[in-house]
Amino acid sequence: HQSRTMAQASNADETETAELAFHGVEYVVSVSSFNGDMLSIEVEQKQEGLRWRGDFTSRYIEDITTKTGNFKKFGVFHKMLVAAVVEESESVFIDLLTYADLEALKNKRQGGAAPARTTSAKQNNKRYLILTYAAEYDRVHYPLPLLFEDQPSVESLNATVARLKRENARLAATAGVGKGDSSEIGAENARLRDENEQLRQKVRQLRRDLSKAEKSATAGGVGAVELSAVRGSTDGAFASSASGEQVDHLQAELKAVNKELRVVRRERDDLSRQLQQKETELANVEASKKRMLRSKQRELDQAVEEAGRRRETERELRIKVKDLTTQCDGLERRLRSGGGWG
Repeated sequence: HQSRTMAQASNADETETAELAFHGVEYVVSVSSFNGDMLSIEVEQKQEGLRWRGDFTSRYIEDITTKTGNFKKFGVFHKMLVAAVVEESESVFIDLLTYADLEALKNKRQGGAAPARTTSAKQNNKRYLILTYAAEYDRVHYPLPLLFEDQPSVESLNATVARLKRENARLAATAGVGKGDSSEIGAENARLRDENEQLRQKVRQLRRDLSKAEKSATAGGVGAVELSAVRGSTDGAFASSASGEQVDHLQAELKAVNKELRVVRRERDDLSRQLQQKETELANVEASKKRMLRSKQRELDQAVEEAGRRRETERELRIKVKDLTTQCDGLERRLRSGGGWG
């Protein structure tokens, strides 16, 4: 799963952002370059909002490429990293590892299990973005350590808020998708109900005609005509008589209509089941989207609240800095004044 955006950060020359999945967990990965000699990588876990960051100078980048035995200039390395993030090249790709993952990978390369090492909480919190360059006959890994951001900056929180707003807008825009099929089935079902009613009316008219024919046959004194009780059944059969041609014709037409009616009923029942199934699926999708929207809204509210707290803390610190600066200026003036008296 990947979505790509291009942005000009406040101080960055260029920022590339993509949503990627590592080991079944979704992350937002951002790569920024500064003045052509500084690289910044930010990784945010989408579900929990945890963040890691690493800032690397051009000298550091070129040093680690030298150590791998496959030297790359800073500009080339930056292009390789961006291509891996946006998945534009098959020869470069990235992975996100914990400290334990990295140690296990090193031990595997060395051909055996190394003795267990105790790791600090700081090491456990670190992540390593591994840029892999797959050459024709070789594969080179460039590890980039990322530190856990226990207290993200206001800029980072604002970026998270902006991303959550975009996701909320996208989810709200797609919340109504899928209703077309349900409405079409509903219209077809209504048409079949109308057709069914018309057939019922036709059956009732045929029964009235049969009743008239029966009365006409008995009133004309044409022998005894024995008729089955058909007034409550759509499949009734009538006994023949000398004047029964009209009755036979109406009976045959009634049977044909009843057959057509049964077919229409089956179609109606099938469509009703399909409609119910579609409505159930749609209700499940809408419920899932609403749950996701509520979750994203909670994340957004928390991020906005956290950003507000950060801004308030920043404002208080600026006031303290201003007060301390004023006190320092006063002390300097007093010292200079005391020096003059001496």
